[in-house]
Amino acid sequence: MIALHGWTGNSLSLRILNKIINSQNISWEFPQAPYKSGKDGYSWFNGNKTEGWDNSKSTALLRELISKKLSKRVKHKNIFILGFSQGGCMALELIKKQNFSLGGIITIGGFLRDKSSFSKNITKQSKKTPVLIIHGKKDEVIKPIESDIIKNQLTSLGFKTKLKKFPCAHKIPLESKDLISSFILGF
Repeated sequence: MIALHGWTGNSLSLRILNKIINSQNISWEFPQAPYKSGKDGYSWFNGNKTEGWDNSKSTALLRELISKKLSKRVKHKNIFILGFSQGGCMALELIKKQNFSLGGIITIGGFLRDKSSFSKNITKQSKKTPVLIIHGKKDEVIKPIESDIIKNQLTSLGFKTKLKKFPCAHKIPLESKDLISSFILGF
């Protein structure tokens, strides 16, 4: 499992997940986004709405992580990416460009960076990656409608998706651990 922190997070932000979703069958990776954001934070995207967003360093970093797993004989179907907030957005951006599928993408409190161009350059193979979408019904940072947009757009493109909303704000709901575990074991 590759866990991607949110905007202004770092490699330590999601480490608690390996205690919450505790399984001897899950090997966790907690990469740090490459772009500096704020005093102690990092971002998966660099830029702004006017000039555009660049995620080339993030994409390279994550492709390298996946390549390392594959070189250790981990099969594509056993690689999952979980992203919180901006990390969820990055996970979706990464998978759409791959010429292979992964075991799954889990986006929590996530969003699509550019809804109008998201469907461009999606590979046939990437569409075989199942996507679990989790969102808090009381999220004021990334509105819950964003997860509806993700589900609708991905479903219309041929992805297998599942959406579940929990009664919480912008956080990873503890109640989602069983859902995440069952997703990993088989969509």
